[in-house]
Amino acid sequence: KEMFAGTGIEITTEGKRYLGAVLGEKEFRDQYVSGLVTKWCEELQQLTEIARDDPHIAYAAYTYGLSCKWIFFQRTVRDTSDLYQPLEDAIRSEFIPAILGREVNEQERQILELPCRMGGLNIINPVKAAEKHYTDSKHVTETLCQLIKLQNMNLVEGELQQARAEVRTRSKYVVGEHEKELKQECNSMLDNIASPSRRCIELASEKGASVWLTTLPLSQFGFHLNKLEFRDSICLRYGWPIKDVAEYCECRERNSIDHSLNCKLGGFVHIRHNEIRDTEAEFLSEVCKDVKIEPQLQPCNAAILPQTSNTAQDARLDFCGRGFWRPIQQAYFDVRVVHANSLSYINTPVEKVYKQHENAKKTAYNRRVIEVEHGSFTPLIFSTAGGMGTEAVKYHKRLAALIANKRGEDYNHVITFIRRRLRFSILRTTLMSLRGTRKPVTKFKSRFNIADIDLNLIQYE
Repeated sequence: KEMFAGTGIEITTEGKRYLGAVLGEKEFRDQYVSGLVTKWCEELQQLTEIARDDPHIAYAAYTYGLSCKWIFFQRTVRDTSDLYQPLEDAIRSEFIPAILGREVNEQERQILELPCRMGGLNIINPVKAAEKHYTDSKHVTETLCQLIKLQNMNLVEGELQQARAEVRTRSKYVVGEHEKELKQECNSMLDNIASPSRRCIELASEKGASVWLTTLPLSQFGFHLNKLEFRDSICLRYGWPIKDVAEYCECRERNSIDHSLNCKLGGFVHIRHNEIRDTEAEFLSEVCKDVKIEPQLQPCNAAILPQTSNTAQDARLDFCGRGFWRPIQQAYFDVRVVHANSLSYINTPVEKVYKQHENAKKTAYNRRVIEVEHGSFTPLIFSTAGGMGTEAVKYHKRLAALIANKRGEDYNHVITFIRRRLRFSILRTTLMSLRGTRKPVTKFKSRFNIADIDLNLIQYE
C-alpha cells in the first residue's frame, strides 16, 4: 500500500469485484453476495406487484431475466448457498402465490422447481442450486483456466481448437448428468404423489405440452394470457381446484374439469376441434395445393369395404391437401381432441389413449380413402393437455421440414412455432370450455326490427 500511495491504484487484501463476479476472502465475498441478495429481493418484490395483475408477464420476466442474475453469480462464486435463503423465502411466500393466486405446500414447491419439460415451472430454489451451478461451471471451464494460468500469448490454432472441443465435450457431459439427476428426482417425486396429480404431471411432461410456459407473452401472436387465463392454465396443468366456477353446469350435471371439457352444451367441444382444424389447414396451405376444409368423400360401394368403415354417402374429413406425402396425391386428415385426464382414461397409459383413437379413425376412414379416393389418411389426435399422438408427431415433423425448406428457415424454429400456435389454440379453447357461458343468449323483444333500419346516418347530417 505504501509503494502505490498517491498513484490512484487501490490495493486491498480483502477482495474486489472482478468481471461481474467477486474475488477475495470468504468474509468479503459473503458480504458482497448478501448485498446483492438484498437488492434482488427488492427487485423480486417489484415483480411480485406486477404478478398480481399480470402473472404471465411477471413469470416470463422472472424466468428469462431476474433469475439469470443470481444464476450467474452462483456459477462464479463458491460456498454461498446459505446466503440465498432470504431470496428463496421471498420466492416461496410472495412471488409464487402472486403468480398462481394460491399458496403452495412443500411438495408442490418441489414440483415447481422442475423444468417445464418435466412438468414443473422452472422456478428453481436458489439455495439448493447454488453449489451445483458452481461445480458444473468449474468443470466446464477447467481447460480454459489452465490456459490462462500458462500465460502463453502465442497459442497456435490447433491448441485453441482443442480447447474449444474440450469445453464442448465437458458441457455435453454436464448437461447429460444434470438431465439424469433431474429425471431421478422427478421419478422419485412421482412415486410419492397421489395418482391424480401424478397423471397431470405425466401429461404436462409430454413433448410440446409445456411450450406455452417457455414462450414469450407476445400479444401480436396471441401468446399473452390474462390473469385469469394464466392461473386457470396452471390449475389445469396440476389438477388443482379452479376458483369461482359454478357448482352445477347449465345441463344440470355437477360441474368439474372433466365435465366442462366434455360437455357439448354451448358448442365448446366443436369450437376446440374447429380451431385446431383451421390452424392445421392454414399451415398446410403453406406447402400444399388444393387445400380444402371438410372435403366430402366420393360415394362408395359398401360391399368393397370392411363393415367397420364409414360408408355414409355424405361422409367428410376435416381437411386435405395435395402433395404432402407424395407428389400430386391427395392427403386427408382428421382431427380429434381428447381429454386424456378424464376418469375413463385415468388408468390407461397416455400412449395407449392416443393409439386407441388413432386406430378408431383409421378403422372408419383409412380403407375408404385408399380404395375410393386413392389418397392417404392421417389421424391427428391431440390432448387437452397439449400432447399429441404418434401420427400427429410424424405429420408435424414432415410439415415443419417442408415449410423450412420452402422458406429457407431453420427447422427447429419452424417446428417450435407450429407447436406454440397449436398449444395456445388448444389452451385457449380449453379455457373457454371452463368459463364460457353455455346458456343461450336471451332474446329481447324490440319495438322495431333493427334489420329494417338504415344505419348510414351520415346522409342525414
